This record gives sequence, structure tokens and C-alpha cells, in this order.
Amino acid sequence: MDTVLDTLIDGYREDIIRNTRNLVRIPSVKDTPLPHMPFGLSIGQCLDEALALCRSLGMRTKNCGGYAGWAEIGSGKELCGILVHLDVVPAGDGWEHPPFGGIMEEGKIYGRGTVDDKGPAIASIFALKAIADSGLPLSRRIRIIFGTDEENDWTCMDYYKEHEEIPCTGFSPDAEFPVIYAEKGILFATLDKEGAVEEDKPYIRNLTGGRRANMVPDECHAELVVPEPYGSIVQGLKMRAPLIPGTHISAGGPVVKIRTAGKTAHGSTPENGVNAVSNMMLLLESFLEGDSFQSSFIRFYRSHIGAETDGSGIFGDICDEPSGKLVLNAGLLSMDTQHASLKLNIRYPVTCSGVQIQRLLADAAADAGLAMHIDLNSEPLYEEKDSPVVRTLLSVYHSYCPDGSVPLAVGGGTYARSIPNSVAFGPVFPGKEELAHCPDEYISEKDLILSAKIYAGAMLRLAGREGV
Repeated sequence: MDTVLDTLIDGYREDIIRNTRNLVRIPSVKDTPLPHMPFGLSIGQCLDEALALCRSLGMRTKNCGGYAGWAEIGSGKELCGILVHLDVVPAGDGWEHPPFGGIMEEGKIYGRGTVDDKGPAIASIFALKAIADSGLPLSRRIRIIFGTDEENDWTCMDYYKEHEEIPCTGFSPDAEFPVIYAEKGILFATLDKEGAVEEDKPYIRNLTGGRRANMVPDECHAELVVPEPYGSIVQGLKMRAPLIPGTHISAGGPVVKIRTAGKTAHGSTPENGVNAVSNMMLLLESFLEGDSFQSSFIRFYRSHIGAETDGSGIFGDICDEPSGKLVLNAGLLSMDTQHASLKLNIRYPVTCSGVQIQRLLADAAADAGLAMHIDLNSEPLYEEKDSPVVRTLLSVYHSYCPDGSVPLAVGGGTYARSIPNSVAFGPVFPGKEELAHCPDEYISEKDLILSAKIYAGAMLRLAGREGV
């Protein structure tokens, strides 16, 4: 705890709140590329806004081709990096507050990105300002790196690492306190199957579910065609529907429309949500007969994924002591009369390799006649609990929150794995609900200001005279 830094940050309170709300009002979801804005207009505007704020506070800044940006203070040969991101996932449904309104209510700022990761980005900016204004000596430069494609392919970090200086240590305020020592590996994969339907038998004309592979689908829509001789199937669906909460069926002539509902959650914690795609597959399990590509795809889903989130139907029981069980989220499903495609988000334990997981998935897909494509594999991050960076950040946290909490392993993936000697650090405090990717995401004013103080203390320890 540093009283000088704390006093300065208390003085920035209104600026921190106002600028967090301003960033949240920019709907920085990935969109069509534009010149100098490779991830779309809103993300480009959000990056410009963040860098303009940093310049107004006296920091050196750079826009890295629209892919990323940075703001820096201090001098010295070595660089300490604070890695944040400005892009967000789509808002989704179920909000009681405008997702991009930046509404302040009862001490809470509501909106997509308040926790993940715009609130922490603003907290980091003003933590850096406090260090600059304090005049406390540094042995390293401190640089906040603003990524803009974290929720998708991390192309921003690839660009940054190719063109810019790599920090020697740092942290990413994009997870939980007290500190994260292990992040599971992350694998995004697509399973595809092609075929044709027989139009004199029941078939699926169109089915879509989910918004992103790393979000639990909160709704799924299907349009079925049921020829007259198979009318009893419609009655069967209507009888099953009440057993699956949030399911709605409407029929008009041969066309049957179905909506299943769920509850979204972060793809690293699908057990906290309800998967609407899985609900749809449960309902349709007995809808199609024979060996059409649609029916075989649904059977694969039900037998290999079902309603579980541990991937045991594909991978068996994969678990280790440092990071726990493998986690699987079926995030996106689309199907029409010629093609079915399923996007999976898999978080595998730190003692596993991506090659091992890919092999098991490929075997299961091949047995079912599915094509597999690996969209992304990010190997796990694993720092020993007593490593210098983990010990340092834990010490700073405990100086503010002496709660006896210990380092954590998580399924989420952060930019920390992009640079050496770096881990995730906050902003969610122990016992608080994880609201990233959820409706009515918010951060409390109290937690936002406290996290800024903790980040300032951590930056000073990492870049000060006795840096890690």
C-alpha cells in the first residue's frame, strides 16, 4: 500500500468514473474492416479515444496500425507491460440496463466491457498517471498495451509482437484477484458436415444458435419442414417442449418454428450458463429418422456433448491438480439443407498440450464423418505459485485486502500469455460474481477505484527500484 498513490487516485475518482462510462458507450464489437481500422469503426474509435485520453494525461502514445496501441511513462532500458483490451463481445439479450449506455446506478456502472475490460483499462491508465504525478523513481518504463481483438483471434497481439517492443514482465487486469498463476490452454475448433435432405421427409430448413464461440448460447432458432404424413412428429415435439424451460414452438402448415432459450456465460465457465443449443439438440434428438447428415450430426452432438461441459464424451476424464478439469463450450451451431457447422471452445488443463487435445477431437470427428478445422490454439500459461511475479502481485493485493486468499488457476485466457513473466491480476474480487459476457455486466465504483490503487502499487513494485 502506498498512501501517496492512493491519495492521488482518490483525487482522480470522478475522472475514472467518467472515462469508464465514456468508453463503455462505444459499442466496440468486431465489425467490417476499414482503412486503418482492421476490426471496424467502433473498435477504431475506442482505441483512438483511449490513446487521446492518455495523451491528455501527459503520456507518450502510439497507434500501431489500428491493431493495437500503447501509452508509456518513465525511462530505462527495460519495459514493464500492462496488457488490456478495448474490444467486447456482442451485448446479447436479457439486459435491464442499456448495454452501451454506461449507466451509473446505486454505485455501479452498467454496460458491456465494464469488467471485461474497459473498466480495468481506465483503472490502469489512472494508476499510471498516479505514478507519473507522484515523481516516485522507476528503473523501468511502464507501458499500457491496448489490444483490440482479444475476444476473437488475438490478431492485435500478433501485430504488436511483430512490430513493437516486448515487455520483460507485467500483468493483464482481465481475470480475478488475488492473482492468476495458471491459465488453461484454449482451443477453438469447427466441426462440419455436408449432405442433402430428402424433401418428402422431415428436415431442418435452417437452424442457428449462439453469438460467439466463447459465449454460452442464450438462444437457438430452428425452422423445420414436416410433410403432412409425419404430423405426429409435431405433436411429439409439442409434448416434449414443456420439459425444456424457455422453449417455444409454433406451427403453420408444414413449417414448424422453434426457439429454445438459455443463459449466457463466459466460455471458460459454461457451467454458469444454460446452453440453448444443447436444449435444441435435446428437443430434436428424436425428430429426424434414418441416416441423413442432419440426423447423424444431431446424434453426434447428443452422444459426444449433450448437456455436459467437461467434454468427457469426446476427451474422457481430463484433469490435473494445478488447473482442474477440461471445459468445453458449444458456442455456435448453424445448419441448413446442405451443411452443418459447430464451433467449440475448449479450455484444457495446463499439463496437457494442444496436440493431444487436437488428436482426440480429430478421432471423434472422423468416427462420426465430420470434418475438423482448428481455428486457434493457445497453449497454457503456468507460473509457479512462488515465482517472483506471482509473489510480488500477491503481496501488493494483500497489502490492500488481507483476506488470506491464494493464487488461482482459471479457464480464461488473457494477454498475459503473450509476454514473459506475466500473469493475470484482477479485476474481480474474491466472492464477487463473474459478469464478463453476461447481461447487466457492471463494475462497482468501489471496486473500480480500489483496483486502480492496487494496479498502481503493482506497477510501482514491478518497475520501481526493486523491480521483479
